[in-house]
Amino acid sequence: MNRQVSVTPRQGKIPASLAARLPQLAGAVTASRIMPDAGAAGRPLTAVITVMCFLACLALGSLVIISRSVDNWTRDMASQMTVQVRPVAGKNTDRAVAKAVKLLKSTRGIASVKAVSAEDSAKLLEPWLGPAALMKELPVPRLIELTVDKRSPPNLEALAKVIATAVPGATLDNHNRWQKQIQRAAGAFKLAGYGILLLITLTTVAIVVFATRAAMSSNNDVVEVLHLVGAADNYIALQVQRHFLLVSLKAGIYGALGGIVIFAILLRLINGPSASGDGAAADQLLVGASAFGFSDYILFLLVPLAAALISVVTARLAALRILGHRL
Repeated sequence: MNRQVSVTPRQGKIPASLAARLPQLAGAVTASRIMPDAGAAGRPLTAVITVMCFLACLALGSLVIISRSVDNWTRDMASQMTVQVRPVAGKNTDRAVAKAVKLLKSTRGIASVKAVSAEDSAKLLEPWLGPAALMKELPVPRLIELTVDKRSPPNLEALAKVIATAVPGATLDNHNRWQKQIQRAAGAFKLAGYGILLLITLTTVAIVVFATRAAMSSNNDVVEVLHLVGAADNYIALQVQRHFLLVSLKAGIYGALGGIVIFAILLRLINGPSASGDGAAADQLLVGASAFGFSDYILFLLVPLAAALISVVTARLAALRILGHRL
């Protein structure tokens, strides 16, 4: 809302250049004149903050997906384990597998046990080792897939020793190595995401400072008149921060809406149409059907609020600093 400044003029001599224009400027000393829409603090600033908020939404959504996907992967890997039964000279591998399966089924804390047939193992290795007929001549280990009861898991160290003793050539693989590698990779991606958010924040701060300086410099006469008629620095800074509040909120909403639309499209493209069998499992592993739900888009609505807070605080501090140097 535009309003006039009616305060007692400060004592002192008004410069001749300003005295001649004082009647014209005094009637137009408003917040809109201090921060005009046509300058650097107007439409250009709106466009830049919109882009910054859009990028922040994409980075924030990516961080959520990475965190949840890694949690799902590690949780599934923690409950899924494998027993390898390597061929031993003088021992029947099929009998060794059957013995290991029987032992595992009788172990408390094991929810399910499934032995992978030699044919299925050959099909899994065929892309790397060649035809299945060739692999019959190789000492390919047999696999036993088992699922651990999450509520009461067994003692894995003791189980590994029992299996190795009871079944020569059998080893328990709990996938800890793979879990650590996934967690390290996820940590690197998270660090990159937080770095992007920090870079966006610092860029926004620099842009707001530049826009504040440019706007106040281009309207130097108005600021001088406000000072001469007795307006306090706090009043001028208040007009500046009001302007930035409105601009950043509007730009933040534009950026958040754009981020929601584009992010939803990207997730749709990544997930693709509903698949079945191995295709569905691959999609579930890559992104997760419920890794990013409708309620998570509410996080994007925090971006305009954060942009407004950053812009208002930065603009106020910059304006007060500029005004302080005029004294």
